[in-house]
Amino acid sequence: MTVLKGFALAFLSFILFVSLFAFGVAFTVNGTALNPRFISAQVDRLDVGALAEEELAPTTHGTFSPELAAAVATAAGKLQTQLKAEFRAATTEVYDYLLGRTDRLDLPATLKGTVFSPSFVSAVLDEPAMTALVKQSIKDEITAGLSAQDRQVISPYLEKTLPSLAPWIRQQANAVAGPVVDYLLGQTPILNVVISLGTMKETLRVSLHDAFVASPPAQLAGASPAEIEAAFSQYWDRYSPEIPATFVVDRAALGLDPSVSIRQSLDDAAAGLAEARRAIGYFRLGYVLLIVLLALLVLGIIAIHRNVKGSALNLGIIALVCGILQYVGFAVGGYYARRAIASVDTDLPGALRSWLPGLQTAALRPLEVFGLVLVGLGLVLIALSILYRPRRPLP
Repeated sequence: MTVLKGFALAFLSFILFVSLFAFGVAFTVNGTALNPRFISAQVDRLDVGALAEEELAPTTHGTFSPELAAAVATAAGKLQTQLKAEFRAATTEVYDYLLGRTDRLDLPATLKGTVFSPSFVSAVLDEPAMTALVKQSIKDEITAGLSAQDRQVISPYLEKTLPSLAPWIRQQANAVAGPVVDYLLGQTPILNVVISLGTMKETLRVSLHDAFVASPPAQLAGASPAEIEAAFSQYWDRYSPEIPATFVVDRAALGLDPSVSIRQSLDDAAAGLAEARRAIGYFRLGYVLLIVLLALLVLGIIAIHRNVKGSALNLGIIALVCGILQYVGFAVGGYYARRAIASVDTDLPGALRSWLPGLQTAALRPLEVFGLVLVGLGLVLIALSILYRPRRPLP
């Protein structure tokens, strides 16, 4: 019977040791990769502005034109607080699906309600960098057909009058934002938004007239008001027909690469998330079963010993050894992770390179905490086994 008892204790102790070690890893995964708050906290540490500038500003090809990419990067830097808030909202929806709290996930709808929401898109469009890009596009569009001499005369006045178009530009930009987002998310197959330039043309004529009369060109120095008016009318009659009646916002106008399929990327991401949801479901079931197994193993060891000293010593040794090994695993894992980060390709953006060490530390911290808790618990149980004195039965 003693041999059988010893074999049972050894077997249960070994299984408990292995199970504790596995639980430490599962506990770490559950507290990091499967925790939306952890993900959001790490994104909050990331300098989105610097990352956007590194990733987008130097772009000479790809999804966006260089000019649009630079403007988006500047806007992202200034609006990163709001961008991170939208990301947190999107992360919550994605994790609700991954963790089984909702039955389906519509990625385009999630993006349209968060990082591509009308309020955030409007905030991006209102940024000076984006407004400047739109103004420059308008200037290029309406001077494209002019002669070099006329362009030299008109351009300085355009610079002065474009601010008067700001309300119109903002209105049109917000009107175009919806169709552009729908196209980018694959909800519409084509992008073709026609903007009437009639109102803009009239506003531009009035503003140009005021600027021209207030500061005539050098060749009109000393001219009478009537001569200045006649000169402006001459310029406008020659200049205004070159302004198109409409402006078409399409893929080419935005510099979008036709080879890039955002919809296909979203479909691939949705399929990957569906697979991840199934895997996470199995993981979470295993996590709960592992906790139940740990409880049963502890109860089994206590039942075999049937005394406090033996149970406490047995469980204390297991907890202490396992905790030490878990902590060593944390230290070794951290060391190799730091080496991997240090040796990573230098093409990785600097913002990510400076962000990764903090991510590595935070990702392994649950394992560190779990190891220290086990060490502390083990020491307490061993001390209990030494100090405990059973009550002696009354005579």
